[in-house]
This record gives sequence, C-alpha cells and structure tokens, in this order.
Amino acid sequence: MEGLEALIPVINKLQDVFSKAGITNLEAINLPQIIVVGAQSAGKSSVLESLVGRDFLPRGQGLVTRLPLVLQLIHWDDDSKNRYGELLKNIPGSEDVDEFGLFLHDEKKLYTNFDDVRKEINDVTDRLMGTNKGIGSQPINLRIFSESVVNLTLVDLPGLTKNPVGDQPRDIEDQITKLITTYIKNPNSLILAVTPANVDMATSEALKLAKAVDPEGKRTLAVITKLDLMDKGTDAREVLSGSVIPVKLGIIGVVNRSQQDINTNKTIEHALKDEKTFLLKNYSELAHKHGTVYLSRTLNNLLMSHIRERLPDLKEQISRLTQAHKKRMEDLGQPVIDKEAHLIRLITEFVKAYSSTVDGTNVEVDSNKLKGGAMISVDIFQNIFQQHLYDVQALNGLELKNIVLTLRAAAGLYPPLTVPDMAFRTLAKGQIAHMLQPCLECVDLVYEEMQRIIQRCGKEIQREFQKYPRFCDGVLRIVNEFIKLQTEETRTMVKYLVDIEVSYINTKHPDFRDEMETLLEERSAARAEKNQENSSIDHTQRNAAKKIAGQMQQFGNTRTTPMGSPTHGKNGRNNLGVTSRSVFGLGDGIEREANFLSEIEEFDPGNIPPRELEDVELMKTLVTKYFAIVQKTIFDIVPKAIVHSLIETTKDDLSQILLAKLYAPGVADKFEILNEAKHITEQRNNTIAMLEALQQASKIISEVRDLSANRSLS
Repeated sequence: MEGLEALIPVINKLQDVFSKAGITNLEAINLPQIIVVGAQSAGKSSVLESLVGRDFLPRGQGLVTRLPLVLQLIHWDDDSKNRYGELLKNIPGSEDVDEFGLFLHDEKKLYTNFDDVRKEINDVTDRLMGTNKGIGSQPINLRIFSESVVNLTLVDLPGLTKNPVGDQPRDIEDQITKLITTYIKNPNSLILAVTPANVDMATSEALKLAKAVDPEGKRTLAVITKLDLMDKGTDAREVLSGSVIPVKLGIIGVVNRSQQDINTNKTIEHALKDEKTFLLKNYSELAHKHGTVYLSRTLNNLLMSHIRERLPDLKEQISRLTQAHKKRMEDLGQPVIDKEAHLIRLITEFVKAYSSTVDGTNVEVDSNKLKGGAMISVDIFQNIFQQHLYDVQALNGLELKNIVLTLRAAAGLYPPLTVPDMAFRTLAKGQIAHMLQPCLECVDLVYEEMQRIIQRCGKEIQREFQKYPRFCDGVLRIVNEFIKLQTEETRTMVKYLVDIEVSYINTKHPDFRDEMETLLEERSAARAEKNQENSSIDHTQRNAAKKIAGQMQQFGNTRTTPMGSPTHGKNGRNNLGVTSRSVFGLGDGIEREANFLSEIEEFDPGNIPPRELEDVELMKTLVTKYFAIVQKTIFDIVPKAIVHSLIETTKDDLSQILLAKLYAPGVADKFEILNEAKHITEQRNNTIAMLEALQQASKIISEVRDLSANRSLS
C-alpha cells in the first residue's frame, strides 16, 4: 500500500477484525476514528446522510440512535474492488452493483435498497435492546460502498437528552453521557461536535463534553448545522470565524434538509445544491470553507493525517497487547485432559505451597504485615503470647485475707516454726493455674493463622483455586476440619502442660531452692535478733510485775485476785490492762487457735500479729519467685507444643488426608471437582479470540510498509 488513502482501509480492517472476534474497539485497542457527538435534533443524522448521499438512518421522535453505529464509508473504485474482492466474491449479485451496504453481523447479504439498511438497523437495535428506548454499548458495524463517498470511518452515538420519555430509564442522560465519554476520551479519536446554529454555543452539550476530554480542542472539529434556521437579522459569522468556539481542527457550517424536505422526498443531491446556493448568498466570503462537500473532504484529510500520526503507536500497542495476552494465556493454561494426574499434582502442589508458607520459604515480602510462619513465630509467639502471658502477675487476685487464712489453715492446731509448706503449695498452684488462659488463646491464634495460610500459599495454587472452585471448596473444608481437630488436641496438650506445673510444685528446683534457703536464713536471723530484743523486754516486764505485786501486798493484797473478780476485766485482763498470760509470755498460739473459726467469718486485716505479717510477706516473695520460674517454662514449652501438635502434624499428615478424602477409590464423580469455573473458560475463549485478532491486526499493520514515507506525505 502507498499513500495516505491506504491508511483508512487499514483501520477499517482492524476494526472488522476486532468486531468479528466479538471484541469492541473500546475493550481492545484505541483505533483512530471520528466520533460524532450531538444533542437530539441537533442534525447528526442529516450530516451523516449528507456525507453518504443516501437516506439510511432511522428517524422518528425521541431517542432513535440507541447503539453505537460504526460507519465505514468506502470509496468504490478499482483499488477498493481489488481490496474487498475476496470478501464479495461469494455474495450473489455483488459484481453488478456500484452502491450497497454490508453489515458485519451478516456479510452474506448485500443491501442495495437503503430503506432496508434503515430497517436492519432498527431490527438489530430492538433485538439487542428491546423496544423501551434504552441504550447499549454493543456497536452495529455497517460498511457503505459508493462512488460518491470518500473513505471515512465514523461512529454515530445516541443523541444527548435531558428528559427520559416513555419507559426509558430514569438515568438515561447519565447513561448516554457515560457512553459518549467512553468513546471520546480515547486519545486516538477525533471528535465531531454537532451543534445547531440557532442555540447558544455556551450551552452546547456536545461542545461541553468535547472540552471535558479535549480542553485545548486539539482533537475537536465543530459542525454548525441549521444555518438557514437562524432568526432574521442574525447570522453565524462570528461563530464560523472561530472567535466563539475554541477548537483547533476547524469549524464548518452546513445546511440540513428540513423535516418538510424529508417528508417531500427531497433528494440529498438537490439539498446539496441548495446548501451551496445558501452559503454563497449569505456567507459569500466564507462559502468555500463550509458546506457538506467541504466537510467530507476535511474529515477525510483529518482522519488520514491522524492515522498516519498514530500508526507507529498503534503498532507498538498491538505488540504490547499481544505479549500481555500471551502471558494471560499462560496463566489460564489449557483445559485439563488427564484429570486423575492433574488432581494428584494439585494436591501435591497445595501441600508443598502450604508447608513452604508455614516454614516461611514461600511468602511474598510484605512491608505492611507478616504472614505464615513469620506471623506465627514473631507476632503470635514472641509478641502476643509473651505479652499476654507476662500480663498474668504472680499475685494477681491474691488478697491478704487469702494468704493469712491459707497460712492459718495449713498450720492446723500447732503453730509452725517455719512457713507451712502446704500453704505455699496451695497458693502457688492457684496462681499458676491463671497461666492457662493466655496459653489457650495462643493456640487459637495459631489456628486462625493456619486457616488464613490456605488463602496465601502461593500465586500458582491460588490461580488453581480460582480455576477449580469445587477443588478449592474441598481443600478448604478438609484442611479446616483437620486443623480444627488438631487444634482441639493441641489445646488438650497445652492444658495438660499447665496441669503438670500445677500438680507438682517443685520446691527442689535449683533456681528456686537457693533463693528459698536464702530467704529463710535471712528471716531466721532477723527473728533471732528480734527474739533477743524481746527477751530483754520480757525481763524488764517481769521486774515491773514483781514491783507491782509488792506494792499490792503493802496494801494488804497478799494473793492474786481470782479471774473474773471485780479486779479483772473481760478475757482475763486485769484492771491494769495486762493479760496475765501475756505477762509471762504464755499461750500466744493457743489463744490464736481458739479464735480461728471466728476469724474466718470476720477477718480483720488490722488485727494481724507482726510475726504473721512477716510470714505473709515471705509467702508472697516465695510465690512470686516460683511463679516466674514456671512462667519462663510455660513461655518456652507452649510454643513447642503448638508447633509439634498443630503445625508439624498438619504439615506431615496433610497430603495423606487430602488424598484419602479427594482421591478416594471407588468414587465415580471424584474428578468433577476439576470442572473448570465458567468464567475461566470464558476468559480463555476471549483471550484466544483476542490473540487471534491481535495477530491478524499485526499482519494488517505490517502491510503499511513504509511508515517514514507516509509521514513525509502531506
């Protein structure tokens, strides 16, 4: 091919290739084409019919154009006859016609009567969209071959409307605006903005939409219709001169056929003569740059130049899309033939991916969140479990009353010389039991993460899950059931470990024994020192008592007054405020023992003897130190138990469990789980169609051999 005239057929061929593959231009590739935009009754249809020279578009009240109409105008000469000869040779009667229409959806039928073309457009629209005046995006592709047209590719879109009529959708305006915007935002498209001369240009919907996507007007050509319908005494010179509408591709005024002209069957040929006469009479100095004939030539030149400019990028885009769809095809893969082998492979791949994700060898780096084994090790074991375990304090919930009464109960009838061993064991057991809850929470967190790992174990297996949803459902069900079972066993194991620590308080633990002995020695030394001080005090008290007795004898009291006599108060306390037993240092333990039951019922923290308070403090210290030893052990052994019972067991047994459940012998429909998802099959078919279309497009583009020569043409 040589020359710019060859470029438009190239785009037409590309358009046909993608359309035949069921792929619209918008979904595939941004082809250079002219998009016709305008409000209802702006004159779009009249402009297009004038360019063709035939009445072929549906007409009527309200919204008539409801689907995009891709209109290829093909100048019918020897070159185009050779180019389209292969297409037409099998169509009866094609060799005897010089003007006809041909729809892409039915290439076996020629339309020589353009009333039939109109009817087919209507029929296809109603078939695809119903009769409720709703719009759609699926294009109708129509070629018109004629000696009177220039090579052009135009897309006619539904006219902009404000108010829905009849049973049109309430949001019909938004739907139309969205459809138009989708086409004109394509940087490879040219915008033909059709606006009637008898409206305010500032309110033109077509121009406003064009400006939104092409603010500098580099891709916009304005067509001003209905020049003959302006009010008397006004004209469109200011608009046609370019001082009102900011577009760079030009402004061209035309005169449409009126409805009366259409009703009286005024031919387009006659209308074009009247248009020329009108322009010469009313805009003589501008007439040579306006009118339908000039518009046709301008559009042809603009489109050819635009294609020439965009062709290198188009070629690159086709190449890039081809590579992308080849990669997509690799990801989708071919339909499975040997389902048995494929099922075994999938199970093996899943187990491998799951295990490697747990181990941390197959996890994508994520700067926001840890996953898999790293999540379990760092977040759960080292952070959450450690924090929750060490939030359990040794003396949490242990009140003074609990310790005192436990000490007293353990002492029984006879006060101990040292802290009762049974009291320590009782208190330590109760506090150690508090560690169970964070341990069980740790198991549950690992369980939840192992469930999530199924959805994270490798891109390849995730693609297989999407491809085979029944396989995915089966794996999820079986793995979750197995993990849940192992979790219950792990919870039992962890509870057992805590129970072991509760059951046996090892006071001979080397880390505890040394500290306990040191504490007891320190307390014994302190008490010995205090006892020595108390002995000195007791000696002084005895001397004072003797002195008092002597004084009493001087007053004639020669013997001690009996208990309960007027000189003695309650509980054997004499009127001098001294307990007779206390004076001689006798009966402290017996007195405490006698009042034990009443003390349980009515505990008075302010009435605890100093010696007993010392025992309480010692007990708190011993419990705290032993608790820390056990806490350290639990922090070490519980994660080990979880890894052994839940994580490693799952990894080791998962393959056998899945094979037993999914590949069970004798199950006739076991391979139905490899029935491919419908959307995957559709994606593969679409990808295959797209690849074939792109390969054809690449071949068509390669027909333009000398791009550098094309660029040099004007």
